[in-house]
Amino acid sequence: MPSYLHILPPQPGCAYADFYLYLPAGREGYHVQYRFRYEENPINPALGFSDGPNDPANRAFYRIREAYVGRLEGETFTPIFRALQGGEIGFAFREQGAGDFVGGFHGDEVMTFAELIIDGQKTALNQPRFATFTQLTFLQESIMTRCNTPDEKLVLHKQKYTVFENTVQLFQHIEWLSDAKPLHAAYAPMLTAQRLDPKDPSRVLTDTVEFYDGKGALLTTFDTTPYGPDAGGKYCDTVCKNTPAWSVKVYGKESGLALECGFTVVAGSIPIDQLSADLCIRYGKALDNKIYFEIGGKTAPKAGTVWEKDVYYRLTYQ
Repeated sequence: MPSYLHILPPQPGCAYADFYLYLPAGREGYHVQYRFRYEENPINPALGFSDGPNDPANRAFYRIREAYVGRLEGETFTPIFRALQGGEIGFAFREQGAGDFVGGFHGDEVMTFAELIIDGQKTALNQPRFATFTQLTFLQESIMTRCNTPDEKLVLHKQKYTVFENTVQLFQHIEWLSDAKPLHAAYAPMLTAQRLDPKDPSRVLTDTVEFYDGKGALLTTFDTTPYGPDAGGKYCDTVCKNTPAWSVKVYGKESGLALECGFTVVAGSIPIDQLSADLCIRYGKALDNKIYFEIGGKTAPKAGTVWEKDVYYRLTYQ
């Protein structure tokens, strides 16, 4: 089946518009819809470094907000279920003492450049359009600043998405512009794989999580079947802590849904002892099996440090 691009009309006051990608899901007649959302939030002068969490102030940025599986008829998409929850999946970090993470969903990331190319042709990001494509490239550069401290630039974040068939590849260049405080955590990538259907939590979408090492060997398998939609008000359970994984597959034994995510480090730019993975089983509205790939290793990066990774995301519905 072909792939499609849908650029929506810009929101009032925004120079850029959301765009959706429709990639073949595997099952005949179904597509995966990736929602690339452009989000703008002004600086909030009332916030300080230790304030938070989850206030997206000081943000102007594209990110994959959610993904859905459904049917595409003409230019009309009918979602069947949500496959990726709406949190951050690209890159976010938190310095010790900070009230919040920085990046994407969390704010303090402002885009300085964006370019969308389909089959070799540049495409305006503010003109509504619906088109088929064979290969799509999306380039984005942004500046990440210290938590709720917009005058302190910390990171130059370059991203290159390359999309073809049923795969989203993402090259990430993370360049530290100033010395960081010791990191509480730095995650890239993350995978917000839906565990239960938010519209019907009795419907299990994924129940099995498999972690693999850098050579593709299976490290561990975890069954999330015993976990329901809530846990007495608890936000999450974190398991499989500090797994030395470079990729993960999350799938349902009966649902037909499978989500894969992994990475390779470019030219040894990230020391192996900084890398690990956790599985966070979340309740409430998220209802996902979120995998965090740690790349910071509790270090304090110095100005000039560069981390580079090639990441992939792949969603199928068989």
